[in-house]
Amino acid sequence: MSESILFVDDEDIMLNFYRTYASSFNLHAYFESECKKAVTTLQENKIDVIVADHNMSDMTGTELLAYVKLSFPGIKRILATGFEGSPEVVEAVQNGTVEHLLPKPFNLRDLFNVLDQYK
Repeated sequence: MSESILFVDDEDIMLNFYRTYASSFNLHAYFESECKKAVTTLQENKIDVIVADHNMSDMTGTELLAYVKLSFPGIKRILATGFEGSPEVVEAVQNGTVEHLLPKPFNLRDLFNVLDQYK
């Protein structure tokens, strides 16, 4: 995979998990702990895929992915969440804001299988 990936999660353990994944596959990746910082990264870099957590402190992952859908329609949008049945998440999947839902908890193989679809 030669695409650049932006991982957004406010939990250090998840960012470290994503760093391990990116390092294992020698990926060009960015890591942000806040959605507002992720917006800056999106504006300043070419990003092909975004993986965002849903429950974040400054905005939800679905709000971030809605912004990405409108402002950067070519970026593939993945939501990682343990709340896949929440009304906000269900609506975001149904209206195309979220292109792929990655239910938490997941492992490296699960992440690989999802991202491998976007090669």
